[in-house]
Amino acid sequence: MAVGLMGARNLSQLSRRTPGVDVVLLGLLLAFLGMLMLYGRQVSGTYDRAVPIDLSIGALPGYVALSLARCLAAFILSLAFTLVWGSIAATLRAIIGWARYAELLDYVAHDEVITL
Repeated sequence: MAVGLMGARNLSQLSRRTPGVDVVLLGLLLAFLGMLMLYGRQVSGTYDRAVPIDLSIGALPGYVALSLARCLAAFILSLAFTLVWGSIAATLRAIIGWARYAELLDYVAHDEVITL
């Protein structure tokens, strides 16, 4: 009987979710809905074309601080995403790699045909 490297036994082990994933997903869904509600409130309000911009030299440090804060926030979010996504990718690669290796050894030990 020809069986691929991903058998039902290992696939069921890989599909197990970690505890708490449902809570995190629910929190993200509620946060997204809250953002939509806030956006809807802003869109339904009146549109004001005139945005007051202070052109004095004394306002410059405040604008610089806001720009630096936005850059720092973008950098921190980018770094967090990179570290989290890289960790998930490395973990999944290790799990899938070891599962395939263990299944390969199991098939070789039992002299079964392996198809890729």
